[in-house]
Amino acid sequence: MAATFEQRQGNNYEEPSPEAEVSGASAGSEVRHSSCNPPPAVKPNLYSALLAITQRVPNMWHTHFSSTREKFSSICVAGADFDFLNLMGRPTITLRLRDKAAWRAIWPHQMEMITSKNGRRIFPTLTVSVEGLNADERYTFFLDLMPKDQNICRFQSGRWIASQIPKPPPPNQDTLIYVSRSVCEWGSKLMAGGVDFKLVKITNNACTALRKNQIFARGMQIYLPRYHIVRHVTSEEAAACQPDESGRCRDFPADLKHVGTYVIPETEFIAVTAYRNKHVSDAKISINPYAKACKNRRRSAKSSN
Repeated sequence: MAATFEQRQGNNYEEPSPEAEVSGASAGSEVRHSSCNPPPAVKPNLYSALLAITQRVPNMWHTHFSSTREKFSSICVAGADFDFLNLMGRPTITLRLRDKAAWRAIWPHQMEMITSKNGRRIFPTLTVSVEGLNADERYTFFLDLMPKDQNICRFQSGRWIASQIPKPPPPNQDTLIYVSRSVCEWGSKLMAGGVDFKLVKITNNACTALRKNQIFARGMQIYLPRYHIVRHVTSEEAAACQPDESGRCRDFPADLKHVGTYVIPETEFIAVTAYRNKHVSDAKISINPYAKACKNRRRSAKSSN
């Protein structure tokens, strides 16, 4: 089956002018209810290795694959768990979206996520349950965003349309991954408690993304989150790594194994600087207790004046 390989995008961009906040709630109300607790610092060498892995994974949109899966569960698109010759086969590892009820509530509409200079959390969250790991081995999970294409979209007549104005991808890719707080965690613990991505933020400022473990997202473009899994191999496995024709190990670095890259098609969204579709903003308010509390306080303040 032929798959389209789309080129990545990075950090040089022209950001659309921010629009006014949506009526009744701030565009970012769902991300302001708690203080920012960034994941623990990731060692530079590990970060670089994880980034290198994402850069080797081609952009393959999920519609290029046939898969017998339940909604809000994963499709494997790359890595050791991926079998191109048996795309209908079930991969060893399966991810399931924990917050699927919230995603389902907005699914009839194109999901929108706020991107800003300082970063905004993705809501509903991307936290997942996981099955199929080896209980006695250690893993690290991390995310990046795969652009659907290079088109800038516009919201017209109640729907999103591509403007057909492509932008060339810039070269810098140092701002595209978010590393889970569960760094080098046992498979048994990850399968028992899931992988927490509640703190994931997206930003339209490349410098912010690099400093704060956030993901860069250009406004008005469609993205699909990708879940990457690496296994931390033992020293014995690393020593036994078979070199390729150039004399280097096929798995780089030798102490990491790219287990798989997975997508959950229902998590596709368009990055915006302010909500355009009122159905989306209203749905987010209705399913987010913090946003509803904010709206109720505003109503109370207005009624008391």
